[in-house]
Amino acid sequence: MKPGRFTPPGLNTQTHYVPGHETPPNKATAAQRIESNLKSLTANMTRHKEMLLEKFVKLDERLRELEQRKHALAIRELCVARREDELLAGIDALDAAQARLNAMLKNA
Repeated sequence: MKPGRFTPPGLNTQTHYVPGHETPPNKATAAQRIESNLKSLTANMTRHKEMLLEKFVKLDERLRELEQRKHALAIRELCVARREDELLAGIDALDAAQARLNAMLKNA
């Protein structure tokens, strides 16, 4: 069509930017890419956060189990030490009894 003639809105085949109407095609695709990348980044961060949370929960459970085991071992250690003291006292009593028996046998 010749310049200066009226062109009905639907017949113009050229793409042009009119401020306030539409975003230019290259800006629209860039915005779409940015939005897509942001969604992907958000999804990756969410997955990473969930993985870290799972690892934290497992680590916390293991730490609790470790504390329980340490507590149980401390109790066992006290029991073993007490039993060892009892056995040593028994050995001392047997040694004393043996010494008295030997003394009685020598005197008899």
